[in-house]
Amino acid sequence: MLALLGSTARASRYRILEPLATLKAVALASGGVLRAPLDANQVLRSGADTLILQLPRAQREVATQRALLALPGITTVFDGDDLLRDNPYVEAEAADPVAALPAPITELLAAVDRIVVSNPRLGERLAAVNPAVHVVPDALNPAIWVDPPAPAAPRDGRRPRVGWIAEHADDADVLATLVATLGAEVEFMCVGPCPSHIGAAVTRVDLAPDAAYPQALAALGWDVALIPLPAGPAGEWRSPIHALEAGWCGVPVVCSDAPPHAGALPLIRVADTPDAWLTALRALLANAPARLAAGRALQQAVLAQMEHAADYRARWQRAWACPARAPGDPLLTDAATAVPALFGQPAVQARRAQPVAVGGVAEQLSQLGQVGHPAFAADAAEDPLPHPVEQR
Repeated sequence: MLALLGSTARASRYRILEPLATLKAVALASGGVLRAPLDANQVLRSGADTLILQLPRAQREVATQRALLALPGITTVFDGDDLLRDNPYVEAEAADPVAALPAPITELLAAVDRIVVSNPRLGERLAAVNPAVHVVPDALNPAIWVDPPAPAAPRDGRRPRVGWIAEHADDADVLATLVATLGAEVEFMCVGPCPSHIGAAVTRVDLAPDAAYPQALAALGWDVALIPLPAGPAGEWRSPIHALEAGWCGVPVVCSDAPPHAGALPLIRVADTPDAWLTALRALLANAPARLAAGRALQQAVLAQMEHAADYRARWQRAWACPARAPGDPLLTDAATAVPALFGQPAVQARRAQPVAVGGVAEQLSQLGQVGHPAFAADAAEDPLPHPVEQR
């Protein structure tokens, strides 16, 4: 199995790196990760029987991916969540970002053997392009997220610490008033990109996407976590993974009242207005016992829904080896009946050119996180595709 990353390792953690590391650790798969693009001859020499692809970031990558899809005997899987990441060909603010994709990108999506996504709403939209869609919701890997910390009681002598985890810099635009109003009494922190207009008042943190990530996140010592989502499909197609992360740490969550945050988790959901965010945060910060109780309740709910390690592996084994569905069939989800796994078939075993690598999940994740082969690095700014907006 070979994954060709166009996005960062951090962005690909939950959808590629952790699942592949988990399957490799129990010898259900062998292979690794390289930076896209990789030409067809190099892929054939790798011995891979399954390719995991992300969106091209430059025009020359489109032709390369088209050649990869034509390789005989190799299953191609597209990481559908890559549509939610920064990409020069994705109009995140469009009313329908999938419809706004350039035709060459849409053709690639239609040609892959299957698309795997975390969100059923995104899955239904992509099913109109390619019916072979499999929904695997984001989840905390039980081999990585171990030994959750006890929710921390408020500490005297310091300002409350409030943080958020961002996928895009503009995710936190709605928090600008919050930061400006409470900046003198609250320490704000951001993991990931931060809007430039509030960056001076926020401590930005980078956490490595390795097995130490859960403990590193917990060590930030947040009193409250904020999870804003942009309006429209760009927010509705996201996953609630950051709520699960904060909950595992025992930190209460104030979040956008949006479809990804629907469900039974005890989150504090607010309308996306500055006043609503300000009111909710002030109420939590003013009541330390209620804040601690909210963090403990969310942690218990998150831990209760965490899977057994074998179930986590099985979900991804099915997703990367499931049959295509015909148009009109129900959308394949993790609740679907398990299908025979591709990994154990003799024809697949015979194609493998490298031995199966066995080791702990943390060890495998560490190896996969060292992504790259600099000769294959893609420059997203080079040879951009003509975009429909530019053609008009």
